[in-house]
Amino acid sequence: MTAESLANPDVRAGLYRKLKRRNRLVDVLRVLVPLAGAALLGFLVAQIIIANLAKDFGITGIRLERDRLLIETPQYEGVMENGTRYKLVADTASALLSRSDVIELGNATLDLLRSDGVAITVTTERAFYDIVSQTVEIPEVAHVVDSRRTRARLYDTHVDWAAQTVNARTGAEVVFADGTELTAATLMLYSAENRWDMTGVTLVTMGEGEGT
Repeated sequence: MTAESLANPDVRAGLYRKLKRRNRLVDVLRVLVPLAGAALLGFLVAQIIIANLAKDFGITGIRLERDRLLIETPQYEGVMENGTRYKLVADTASALLSRSDVIELGNATLDLLRSDGVAITVTTERAFYDIVSQTVEIPEVAHVVDSRRTRARLYDTHVDWAAQTVNARTGAEVVFADGTELTAATLMLYSAENRWDMTGVTLVTMGEGEGT
């Protein structure tokens, strides 16, 4: 472009418009490129998480929605060291992308089959399953029934698969088949040792008074 053409007002105006469009495009790219990189990274991380969940834990029906992983009818199965088989299923499950190792379960049911043949079922409206530490947190009530007609309610419960412990931190209520009722302020079950530790215990038997 010659000096003479630059002296023309129309040429200068056209050049100014081109430069303005270019600068606007540069400004847009300054925003979009980092966002695109972050979105791609997030997508790749999500795919890695989904692939590992499906491979390591047999979870299928996983989709990404905003910042959460949604899992359809999740199911986890395994065998404890003492031979007890367990199966955990739920109606719904989700995990934050930033905390994909902790899965929130809705309407969860845990079925246990001990080596001695006793079957136990635990149900709760909400639970949190840590797939790395293999622990379950039940912040509200866990309802328990077994094949010997024992029924229980456990409050604020922590289950540790590796340690094979169940800890009802804020109370437990148990009704046995013969009608005996037991309440405790706290309850700790060591499954491998078949040992129970309780505090604040009250025991009521059929036709008898209260004992502690």
